Amino acid sequence: MGDGNIMTNANIDEAVIDEVVGGILMGTFQGQMDHVVVPPTAEIVMRTDGSLDDIQPGVRISANVADGMASSVTLGA
Repeated sequence: MGDGNIMTNANIDEAVIDEVVGGILMGTFQGQMDHVVVPPTAEIVMRTDGSLDDIQPGVRISANVADGMASSVTLGA
């Protein structure tokens, strides 16, 4: 994005968190360092491997789907 802004609702591959101070993350991605403010109300999600058995009725999901096939499924609380 222009004016030095970053898109914060995107996936950033191969990013590294360099430092955490209070609610500010300093990270490096695409060869550049920038900061992201994380408010106390932010939902923190940690991804882990799972299986089809983890998907149950009533569980909130987010999925990347193309041509009717999911390439990833994220389970929520």
